[in-house]
Amino acid sequence: MVHVPLLDVKSETGTTVERADGRAAMTRDDRANQESAREAADRLALALEDAGFDVGQEFPALHDAVGRQGVVVVRIGDIRPAVAERLAALLMSEAGLQAKRAKGDDAPQ
Repeated sequence: MVHVPLLDVKSETGTTVERADGRAAMTRDDRANQESAREAADRLALALEDAGFDVGQEFPALHDAVGRQGVVVVRIGDIRPAVAERLAALLMSEAGLQAKRAKGDDAPQ
C-alpha cells in the first residue's frame, strides 16, 4: 500500500484536505458533519428501540450516508405501512404532550 501525503489547502468554505497527487479529499468540516450524521443515526436508532421498535427488523436501512449533493444525511430507508403508522402515532402523541406542556395543561387536578 502506498501512502499518499495530504496537504492542507485553504478554500472559500474552509480547509480542504488535498492529496499530494492533486485529488481532493474530504474537508475537515465534511468529516465533522459525517461524524454528526453517524451520531444522529445512532441516537435515532436508540430512541426508536426505546419506543419499542425493533430497529434491525423495522428500520434495516437506517444509517448515515453522503447524499447526492455531497451533503451528509441520515437515511431511514423504506418501512412497512404498519411501522409507519406506529411511528406516526408515537410522534403525534408526543407532539400532543408537548403542546399540553407548553400551555400548562398537564398540571395535576
